[in-house]
Amino acid sequence: MGFLFIIIGNRNLAESIKISVCICTFNEHHYLYDCLQSLVNQNVNINNYEIVVLDNSNNLNNNDYEKCIKLSKKYLNIKYIVKKTNGLSDARNQCIKISSY
Repeated sequence: MGFLFIIIGNRNLAESIKISVCICTFNEHHYLYDCLQSLVNQNVNINNYEIVVLDNSNNLNNNDYEKCIKLSKKYLNIKYIVKKTNGLSDARNQCIKISSY
């Protein structure tokens, strides 16, 4: 799982930028939940960013997965897609196609 950090000093500029955070994952629900929690707890207007999760996992029957799904239903800016892909590059390309910004 990769992480992206963006620091913007100008508040007006920060409020005008739209960001898509694309997360491609495979059987990493225990890390994914913490990652999503961190992203939704940012001091950024929810309308200025979206979180796109492309989950290529084959183990969807666990508590960590259920927590991720509940969190994605709670926040309108999270798109959670479960889809089989042909590796990480394919997952990244699909995630970019799904994103809005």
